[in-house]
Amino acid sequence: MKKTLQSIMLLAFMLGIVASTSLVAQNVMSTKKVQAGSATESVTKQKKQKPQKIKEVDSNKNKRPKWINTIQKDYIIVTGSGATLDASQENALLKVKENIVRSVAENISVSSEMTTKEAMGDNVNSFFQNFEQTTQSQTGDVSFLKGIALNKAEDYYWEELKQGNNITFYYHLLYPFSDLEMRKLVMAFEKADRELTEQLQDILNKIETTTIVEDMESDITTLEKLLPKFLDTRKTKTEVGINQIKSRLKSINIVAVTKTNGSIEYELKIGSQTITTNRKPQVTNPTKCATINGIEPSRTGWRISFEAKYCYDDPNNLIRVKHTFRHATVSHDFYFDIDEDKVQVFMHAPIIFSATEQDDSNVTSGKVTFTISNKYGGTFTVDRIILNYAKAPPIMFENITQTFTGKGDHTIIIDLPNELDKKLYTSRMHTVVDGFIYYNIKGKQETYKLYQNKVTTSW
Repeated sequence: MKKTLQSIMLLAFMLGIVASTSLVAQNVMSTKKVQAGSATESVTKQKKQKPQKIKEVDSNKNKRPKWINTIQKDYIIVTGSGATLDASQENALLKVKENIVRSVAENISVSSEMTTKEAMGDNVNSFFQNFEQTTQSQTGDVSFLKGIALNKAEDYYWEELKQGNNITFYYHLLYPFSDLEMRKLVMAFEKADRELTEQLQDILNKIETTTIVEDMESDITTLEKLLPKFLDTRKTKTEVGINQIKSRLKSINIVAVTKTNGSIEYELKIGSQTITTNRKPQVTNPTKCATINGIEPSRTGWRISFEAKYCYDDPNNLIRVKHTFRHATVSHDFYFDIDEDKVQVFMHAPIIFSATEQDDSNVTSGKVTFTISNKYGGTFTVDRIILNYAKAPPIMFENITQTFTGKGDHTIIIDLPNELDKKLYTSRMHTVVDGFIYYNIKGKQETYKLYQNKVTTSW
């Protein structure tokens, strides 16, 4: 019957194998070398002398038990050998464990993904050593798994034999192992194997929907612990899952939500997904002119406050944000302009009057275009404009309340507030005007004085 390699691995843990198996393997190899050396020497001398007789030097009983080298129901009968009594004893115990593993492996029924192998040979020792420290078993109700030990053997017999100058100890064990204990171990293994598969699949199913960095890192850790337990296609699935999560972590971007001179709010994004983390970012100012005042979590990201009063007008002014995760580092530079909140209003373009309705003497309706410029990048709101003519009444534009942000030219097109006498207000009569532009910055009232600003009219 084919043996299930995976069953050997997980069951070895359930059997609670101790680290001494490595020593046993060494002692067994040492014994084999002694025996091999003796055999080689014997063959060499065969033509010259008769084979040396094997003599019993010592034993723990006067009479050799009858069960030795027999097969009995509900028992495992093994013989261990070694250069010392302790080595032979440990070797016998190891053989008991090997027999139990083989027996259970032949009776399990698990996933079709499991890899089978006709013989496991010396790999059993390495399986024991590799998997004795795996995750805790869920089969504590199986009393047999409390440990396989010499004091649980029903009977034992050891003997010390000498052949020439070579001494070998043989340790015989009669160890109880019933069908009931077999069924308990098989059920325990199948249950544990299903749980491992379910644990793997649960993580794989949620990779693309997990949006918390710490959960992603935890899933990687779990998959890394599962990886050595699989020798079938689940091993490949586990490796692919680990790489997928790491790739997601590396693809995180830092995206600004709002940014002003002194405050930055941003989110972590993978495509359209918002990613969160409870790990505070590292925030620096490479030019060392700004002071970082606060780093606080926002509803979906992080908010940074800073003060740049000691910074000069430099295109390299920036706030650097860096998130260091277990499997990825994500960073972004937020550039800032120390003048972006400042406002300095002025006009350099002509004011344009366009008549939409007129008769022979009056413009009954029309539009007036103002091009107002801002030297800096701040926000301002135009409240009212007054134009003063040298030989005509002023024109007053009230309740404009138009807001503009940024550096450069901003256009306001306003309806004429009243009829205009075509002769008085033609640009042939008045080529320039004076006046005032009233605006506010965050509620603070400011005034720009117009002086000899060019005017053009369509009549």
